[in-house]
Amino acid sequence: MNQAAFNRYIWLIDTIYKAEKEGITYEEIVQKWKESNFSNGRPYPVRTFHNHRKEIKSVFNIDIKCQKCNNSYYIADTGVANRNMQKLLELVSVNQLLDGRPELAVHLQTELRPGGECYLAKLMDAISQKRLLKLEYKPYWSEKMLKYPFFAPYAIKEFKGSWYLLGERGANTIELVDLKKVTSITTLNDTFVMPANEVILQLLNDHYGSVVENIETEEIMIKVGAQIAAFLRNCPLHVSQREIERKRGYAVFYYCLKPNSDFRRELLSFGTGVEVVAPQHLRSELSQDAKQMAKKNS
Repeated sequence: MNQAAFNRYIWLIDTIYKAEKEGITYEEIVQKWKESNFSNGRPYPVRTFHNHRKEIKSVFNIDIKCQKCNNSYYIADTGVANRNMQKLLELVSVNQLLDGRPELAVHLQTELRPGGECYLAKLMDAISQKRLLKLEYKPYWSEKMLKYPFFAPYAIKEFKGSWYLLGERGANTIELVDLKKVTSITTLNDTFVMPANEVILQLLNDHYGSVVENIETEEIMIKVGAQIAAFLRNCPLHVSQREIERKRGYAVFYYCLKPNSDFRRELLSFGTGVEVVAPQHLRSELSQDAKQMAKKNS
């Protein structure tokens, strides 16, 4: 998938998404295609349209369906599709806005992103075709350049404004590669067997944030004050989050994941407003982390 194809897919997703539940007919899509900057006078044949639907489903897991009653197209309302779609549209919306009206740049401040986005289209193409990668990168924790000659890419994950590649680097070793530290990616002709979707989702969900640690997945409960509880209801920490108790001054939330260093740092960021109810070892580890932080800043 080249950048032009990636942009066309985003345009089609955006066009159908804006039509909401009413949907949009193929004829209306063609008219919007003619009015867009992507057409350059070229037609949008129905065969190309359906091929794009299939590619979008395969690569982004966004399902464009047809309402037979009026032959209009809409995006199936699923949690995964909505999350993928919102992120994809976010990736391009600000750039498109500023491309058309550069004078607005001074009035819009966005988070400084350290890079990695340039690899997204190439990586999604490799994932779609199940092609191995030759990958080189220099992580923060190593002074040496790491070289993975046969890296099997499974999925791409965003965490705190940075992008990570989830995959297997050999010997059944799963790794999350920080794309902003990648120096070279080459797509190979060799293919690999992609794990089932359920396996990939479990890998993504079990390993919180950007860290892969060889620890057990556990059920976790935290107790937070009313203000943090309101924040978590609007901005869940994890897909497994459930509110299992709600009182006037506090709430208890449930999670199922590997309580790695990224997750502990996330809990610590809430300061005294969070208390680990279970498991006991996580409660102790968080207490030790807090004591060390207090000692260094005393």
